This record gives sequence, C-alpha cells and structure tokens, in this order.
Amino acid sequence: MKFETIIGIAMKIPTQTRLSQIKEALGPTLKSLGLRPRLCDVRGGPGIRFHDDERQVWSSAMIMTFNTRSYSWDECILCWGKIESFEVGDNGWKFFCEYAPEEDTLGKDAKWALAQIKAALRASNLVYYKDHPRRATSFDLYCVYDELLKVREFATYTCSKLEDGERLSFEDEFGHEWTIDIKQDQATISLDGELFLVRPAKKHEHIARQIGKQLEAFSAGGLKL
Repeated sequence: MKFETIIGIAMKIPTQTRLSQIKEALGPTLKSLGLRPRLCDVRGGPGIRFHDDERQVWSSAMIMTFNTRSYSWDECILCWGKIESFEVGDNGWKFFCEYAPEEDTLGKDAKWALAQIKAALRASNLVYYKDHPRRATSFDLYCVYDELLKVREFATYTCSKLEDGERLSFEDEFGHEWTIDIKQDQATISLDGELFLVRPAKKHEHIARQIGKQLEAFSAGGLKL
C-alpha cells in the first residue's frame, strides 16, 4: 500500500469516529428530517454532509473536519448556509436563493458540539440538488410566477423541465391553455399552442401584464388580442 494511501486512511479515521457519534446521538433528529450523515469532501478537506437516501435533497448544514489528528471536535467547523426557498407553481417546485453561510468553531466538548450540530440541522433548509426534477434553476421563472399570481392568484400553475429550459403553464377560467417557456434570457409565451408573445425573460411585470390584458379581453367576451 502506498504511503499516501496510508496517510489518507489515517486522516479519515477521526472523521469516521465523529460520524458514528452523530449517528448515535442525533439518530431521531436525522430520521425526522429524512437525512443521513455521509463522509465527503468539504472545501478541499475531509468533512460531513447530510443527504437523503437518494441524494436528491441535502441540508445546508455541513461540518469541516480539518482536525485529523485527534478524535475530538476541537477545531472542527460547523457551517450552515443561509438558503431561502420559494414555491414555484402548485406541483412541488422550488427556487432556492443562497446567501453567505455562517460558521462556528466547535470545541472539545462532544456533548456541546453535537447539540450545536443538532440545532444547525433543525434551523437549516433542506435544499434540492440542481438536477432535482422539481428544482427551478431560473430566477426569471420564479419572478414571472410571482407576478402572475397578482393577475390570476387562484389558477393552478404547473412547472416542468424542457430540454434547454423550464416551463410554467396554467389553464385560465375560460378554458385556454397558457405556457411560458424560459430558455436562457428569453421568455416565449404561447396561448392554446399558438405564439402569443416573446420578450426578454427579465421583463417579469410586462409579461404578466400582457397576459392580464388578454384575460381581461376574454372576460369582456372578446377574442385573442
């Protein structure tokens, strides 16, 4: 066995011991959140992250275990991201906005360190991975949805993936089908399968306003604008 491999294994053993402590002390908390602690690389060094079984959802709390010389929590760093989630549509999609994370250095007292980790797990949001089937990656998709709620709050909005973008769709009270496709910086709006409007995706208010005008026309007994 190569010397570098032996060193690598030796460095992991303290982290594995801490992992066992987490499983034993925080088992009920992890079960309620649907998470498992896992050894992984965190900022270029050994660490612990928390995922679900399918690795589709993760906690923004993580631990950097740079102290590989002892089995204590001394010098380990608890980090939890400030991540806000926003509902997009009515079929479970979310958009996540990440802010600068907070950090706290853990000490030698294992009971105190584990209590801090537990608190961070409960306070941290659960985040969809970027390839999660219900994660909205487009900020414009979320903003258009938010503006549309001001036009038609009680419609049922559905999000879906496109090959090169994301789609928001709904049926209005007149039985018309609307789709808003966000691809890169462009929004393409279709009404009953026909092109209705093409605008820069960042024109959130304008897009919602134009859809609102068409809905007003339908309400007055008019046809497509």
